[in-house]
Amino acid sequence: GLGSVVGQITSGIELRLTQGGPIKCDTKSFESDKSVVILLFAPLKTSSIITSDKIMEQVTKAGYSAIKEAEFMKGDIAAEFIKLGQKFTENCGLMTEKVIKAKNDLMAIGEELNTMAMIGETIVVIPKDEIKLIEWLKDKNINYLTTSITNRKPIIIK
Repeated sequence: GLGSVVGQITSGIELRLTQGGPIKCDTKSFESDKSVVILLFAPLKTSSIITSDKIMEQVTKAGYSAIKEAEFMKGDIAAEFIKLGQKFTENCGLMTEKVIKAKNDLMAIGEELNTMAMIGETIVVIPKDEIKLIEWLKDKNINYLTTSITNRKPIIIK
């Protein structure tokens, strides 16, 4: 959907302050140079979530709370966003058993900066020890991607 486009055209870490697609929503951007490891388990059907009034009420309430807190973050913004994401996922009710187990396993190996990505059985980690984390993921046969946060906006190549 168009919501993904907003994140792709915003530099750094995007905080969406209002709903809407490109140019129609307000965003705030935070610079960071952190590495990110993304654990990929399975997608969740967005339609099953956004058509449930009960789930959407929980997500909206958790979202408004997170936005209020995020607007005033200082310090290591990437780490603060992950911590805020942890609060959001605990309050929105979308974590599956697979995600809960993986998050607990990550905490047990010292990778505390992890949160569920919305919407899917996906976990975003800002690694404390990326090499050790990747070895652990390979040992557990967990699909993953590595990337880093960029402060550049997209450019047109041709």
